[in-house]
Amino acid sequence: MAQRSFSNMHGFKLTKPKLALLSLLPLFTLLLPVISIPLAKFEAVSPRGQGGLEFMLFLLFALLFALLGLAWVISAVCSPIPSIQSGAQISLAVCSVSIACLFGGSLIGSYIGRRIEWKALEQLAERSRPLLAAIEAYEKKFGQPPDSLEKLMPDFLPAIPSTGIGTTPEYQYSRALTDGFYGSNKWVLEVRQFGFNTFIYLPRQNYSSAFSHGHVVRRIGDWAYWHQG
Repeated sequence: MAQRSFSNMHGFKLTKPKLALLSLLPLFTLLLPVISIPLAKFEAVSPRGQGGLEFMLFLLFALLFALLGLAWVISAVCSPIPSIQSGAQISLAVCSVSIACLFGGSLIGSYIGRRIEWKALEQLAERSRPLLAAIEAYEKKFGQPPDSLEKLMPDFLPAIPSTGIGTTPEYQYSRALTDGFYGSNKWVLEVRQFGFNTFIYLPRQNYSSAFSHGHVVRRIGDWAYWHQG
């Protein structure tokens, strides 16, 4: 039995199997970022994370956008040619939908990835409480914060804890700078990662007024997720 034809322009027949095959590309470009971006973010914030998957996905999506854009241009150029007009127009439509799906899927995947990242930072803030308590106890005893985290051992901490995030396993601690960059805070604790972003703790928690060269993106517990601008 002959396949039912959805279109018959210049001899080109768009049958059900062909339509199903053509729909795979938009579906693939939609689901790929929705699934892979959250997985990459989950890997990056895990205790054994390396962060390389995020960079690989960035290159992959850039390549996909470039290939789809090139295919769109070629289809647009070929669409006026009568002998291949119908096929070129269908290709143009599929590329357009696929580009939109890849862009939309990237937005959805990035949103889910941010939620995973924020949840990991909430857990990091909780894990950091003993370290913060040790710094405050040292400052209370000696009247000033320690010069380094190593000064906390062994009286206030048996060992310096890890952040529990594989990509940035160490805390960055420093005394306040003389130029007042951190406002009236005497010390600062940071977990530097996420490109130019920093997960930062200030004992006075005056994040909005302390930063004159950036802005707080999100408060997470007593910490702040700071985007340096």
